[in-house]
Amino acid sequence: MIYINLANSLIAKAGDKSVTIEVDYKKLATKVALMILPIIGLLYWESYALNEKKLQLESIQAQDKKLEEELAKEKALDETLQNVAQQKKDLDDKFNVVHQIFSLRNQKLRTLYALRDKLPQRSWLKQVVFRDKTVSIIGYSSSIDEASSFAQALNDMSELFASVNTTNTASEKINGGEYFKFDIFIKLKE
Repeated sequence: MIYINLANSLIAKAGDKSVTIEVDYKKLATKVALMILPIIGLLYWESYALNEKKLQLESIQAQDKKLEEELAKEKALDETLQNVAQQKKDLDDKFNVVHQIFSLRNQKLRTLYALRDKLPQRSWLKQVVFRDKTVSIIGYSSSIDEASSFAQALNDMSELFASVNTTNTASEKINGGEYFKFDIFIKLKE
């Protein structure tokens, strides 16, 4: 068993013997301080490092929040772009339909102009019927040669017509005169 006297000496008793040890408190305080100071320094350093890590975490969280806001803006922009792309596709589809309608009208109009321009003087058309990409014509001419030249003139218009076929030619009496009835079938170009 050991007893400590807080005076300038320390008394220890072990069995029957007592021993007195002189203690220098300045040296003891210095030794204790030398042992505690590194611990305090370490605690201070850890506190400093912890504070630095806390600041880094706050900075990263701020950057993360900013990136999330930018991502939300990018998503909104992407949705807007997709919406615009869909609107463009819809408009393109509508434009294609309008283009097909006008193209078909233009093709029919060009066909009518061609029929007018190529029709011989003493000939007339009784019926012109457009169906999809075909035209059926019934007409009359004062001679078989005029009817044939009309069909040949239409056949020569390969930029407009895919094929021109004369299906029927017959002589008929109209108002005391003899005329040749002709039936022509035209397939329009695509």
